[in-house]
Amino acid sequence: MEIRKAQVADCKELSEVAIASFLPAHGHSSPKEDMDNYIQNNFSEGNLRKEIADSANEYQVLIYENNIVGYFKINPNLTTSFSEMTAITYMSRLYVLQEYYNFGFGKKLLQKAIEVSKIRGQEGMWLKVWVENQRAINFYKKMGFEIIGTSDFVISETHSNPNFVMLKKY
Repeated sequence: MEIRKAQVADCKELSEVAIASFLPAHGHSSPKEDMDNYIQNNFSEGNLRKEIADSANEYQVLIYENNIVGYFKINPNLTTSFSEMTAITYMSRLYVLQEYYNFGFGKKLLQKAIEVSKIRGQEGMWLKVWVENQRAINFYKKMGFEIIGTSDFVISETHSNPNFVMLKKY
């Protein structure tokens, strides 16, 4: 098992993992057409290439048996209106393929994201989690995050999902 910074060469496999890990958790949360458009706009190889090349984003992948099975995306210094903290990192994505849920990979990815955040001088991390994703909510609470507010997660112009905003101070 290895966690490393994502590279442009990873984009095809990362796109596949992003879609395969997002759909089980969120695929049923909006109309199919809205979800299909969201996936195309966010998880396509082309979009991932742009995001990996953008220094505002930090993508890291978890490799297990020579395959990407999980990843995270963080944005240091991206604040939230629910906290007065300024040296804070936004975790916009943390996903693991469903067949690897009980391997401890989510915990390892989160620990690595926090480590990267601290190296960059950050004092905390925040994220959004769908209010109906109890597994994720429980995971983040176990890892020291607290619910500090609610926010909508926009899937399309006509559909949003209610999310909890969660924060962990270091």
